[in-house]
Amino acid sequence: MATIRKQGNNWQVVYEIDCETFVRSVGQDDLTAKIKQLEMRQLSENIKGGRVVVPSGLERRELGEWAWRQIMPKENKSVTVADLIDGYLTSAFHQKKAHETARHDEYKLKHIKKALGAIPLTRLAEENLQSYISKRKDGKIGRKAVGNTIKKEVDLLRAVWNGHGLQTRLVKQEWRVAFPVRLIYPKFTALPKPKPYADCKTREDMRSAYLNADEVNEMLAIARERSKDPAYYSLYKWAYPAMVYCAYTSFRRGTMMKQLVEHVDFKRHEITGRIGKEDNDYEETLRTVPMLPELEAVLKDYLKDHVGGKYLFCNEQDEMLLDGVASRAFWFYLRGTKYAGLNGWHRLRHSFVSVAATKGVPFEVVQEFTGHHSEDTARIYRHLAPNFLADKIKGLYA
Repeated sequence: MATIRKQGNNWQVVYEIDCETFVRSVGQDDLTAKIKQLEMRQLSENIKGGRVVVPSGLERRELGEWAWRQIMPKENKSVTVADLIDGYLTSAFHQKKAHETARHDEYKLKHIKKALGAIPLTRLAEENLQSYISKRKDGKIGRKAVGNTIKKEVDLLRAVWNGHGLQTRLVKQEWRVAFPVRLIYPKFTALPKPKPYADCKTREDMRSAYLNADEVNEMLAIARERSKDPAYYSLYKWAYPAMVYCAYTSFRRGTMMKQLVEHVDFKRHEITGRIGKEDNDYEETLRTVPMLPELEAVLKDYLKDHVGGKYLFCNEQDEMLLDGVASRAFWFYLRGTKYAGLNGWHRLRHSFVSVAATKGVPFEVVQEFTGHHSEDTARIYRHLAPNFLADKIKGLYA
């Protein structure tokens, strides 16, 4: 048994061992307190299950000290980069992150663990990191990666080092102290210019592809017809409604996968998505957008045969879709058609911005609807509505 409480400015862990209660102060960081609480609960369960044996003959004070030492990191020079990464991925902090963000973290750290995992933390040096950067660039570790991607991977390792590493005392110095030499990354590549889907010929082109309004309608019509075929409907009956959802809300795939039935409001003609990316890394926020009539009609029809449970799009009741399942469904519904080359759900988000730009929807409205103010949105908008900045400052000194 273990609980936490706040005493003044400090957090305390209250734990019980062999019917004796003990209190330990862990400072002002609530996350550290929660981690220690979970670790102490695990220790208690291990003791009850016989996996950990309490030494006999300990005085009360010694018993408390012994229990606390069991959850403190051991001084071990052989603790490796892989240990640091594994500890982070199983930490409460990582578990609190939104599903999409957590998945991306795991993917970014996968290559680092493969290349540097066996190196003890005490021996990790700038040379190792610079070698990793070079090998990732040349495709010797995974596929070839551009500077932007490699920097994100190393930046995440730095965050894990400064966060989980320092809190669990696996490392003793901040990253900037341990690695004072500036790392050199490959020249950063500019994001590709938005390109009409009809002009996209290569896989690289598809990263910046967008559909026009007629193409979006045609693609959705194809998906609608296939949803009437038992061969498609029986496997992914949610796929067509989900495509309409993403096309008419501009929500990402991750938001689509987490969409709750209770957040679909037919009375107010609104739909609220669970966003876990814009505001911070681990706390979800909500964004509400108008539910357009086309989407409302499709969702009403879809819900007549819904499997039940809290998730709007799902194969089984109360079971959230997995990334791979969502990707396969998108490909499956479009295979053999002119839109088979689309590389995923995010193309619908970009198409939303592109269609809005070509139809003259004000940039501020597009930003508000899509829910983020990134260069990505502005880049698409500028390309398709090149005069929007000029129009904003026209007559500035008139």
